[in-house]
Amino acid sequence: MRWLVLASSLRSKNGYGVLCGSLVEALGRTGRVELDVVTADTSGNLSGRGRAMDRLTGERITWHPRLWPWYVLRDLITLFRVARGPYDGVLVLVEHFGPAGWLFARMKGIPCVLTQCGSYAVYFLKDIPFFKTLLQRAARVLPISRYTRRRMEEEGVRARFTVVTLGVDKRKFVHGGEPRQREILFVGNLKARKGFDFLLDAVALTRKQVPDLRVRVVGAVDLVTPDATPVLERIRREKLPVDFAGPLDDAELAAAYRRARINALPSHSDRFFFEGFGLVHLEANACGTLTVGTLNSGNEDAIGEGFGSLVEYGDVPALSDVLADALLREPYPDLPLDALRDWDSVAHDYADILEEEAQQRPLLHSGTSGFHKKHDLKRD
Repeated sequence: MRWLVLASSLRSKNGYGVLCGSLVEALGRTGRVELDVVTADTSGNLSGRGRAMDRLTGERITWHPRLWPWYVLRDLITLFRVARGPYDGVLVLVEHFGPAGWLFARMKGIPCVLTQCGSYAVYFLKDIPFFKTLLQRAARVLPISRYTRRRMEEEGVRARFTVVTLGVDKRKFVHGGEPRQREILFVGNLKARKGFDFLLDAVALTRKQVPDLRVRVVGAVDLVTPDATPVLERIRREKLPVDFAGPLDDAELAAAYRRARINALPSHSDRFFFEGFGLVHLEANACGTLTVGTLNSGNEDAIGEGFGSLVEYGDVPALSDVLADALLREPYPDLPLDALRDWDSVAHDYADILEEEAQQRPLLHSGTSGFHKKHDLKRD
């Protein structure tokens, strides 16, 4: 079985990069599918993960949505130029490449499977109606959380959905023996969606119970942007114990998770911007660290029972109580690490789906409505 994969960066540490790189690598380990990979990265050999053939440009749709036909055309030309085939289908791991991937698959008479990662699954529907058309005509649509699927359905998308949640690399993120500090870890940026202001509200309250707590912020945070200025002014004005550690490599990040007593991603959801899953929750958990997120987001699928807490966004006392409990609890709890889902498990779920769609390939020629009616599979 051979599939063409359209991916974002396979090396970046952002959510798209971790998803694409981890999943492509894990699919290669299954031995069940051969991959040809076209990415937004510079071309390069991906030993054991497929063959990176050229650079896609469709991610620029985010900045210039009115130019979407131009970016789709460029990517479609790229695919016809570099994709050698034959293929059993096209797997699109980033929403931005959905139009080009679906059109290429349709012209080749093969199925197209689309992963939907979060905000852009609904954001593009606002300005580009064609995204709704391709979602509803795709062979399968794979939201990474039940919340992402729900938001798509609320925007009127009626597709052949299968929710496939994400995993964690248990080789990189492992439980260790570092002594726990009175530290809250925040991995991300200062975008409103990440909920850093909400976290600061709760930290200010929690200091009354835990005066020696500290907050450590990990990530490439630009401290000279207009968004950062009011945050920094508040930290200085209220003398909040916040340290900006900058970006860390995987080993350093794992050590930071292990030193902290709780990881926090108290994200904010609105109609077109929300946390699709929250990989940092799984990373923290794999390092034996409790985590906290918010309801009405992909955090609901990312944080399993026994691994952390969920609170309503804006409920400062509730978040403060969770933080204080983790900072003061003795002994620190042992998490059920064997229950965590890894990327190999995710890859086998994907391989099952790809095999099923490849087997149903002849039905693609009988019309979309008949295809959906006969094979209305849903996995939640």
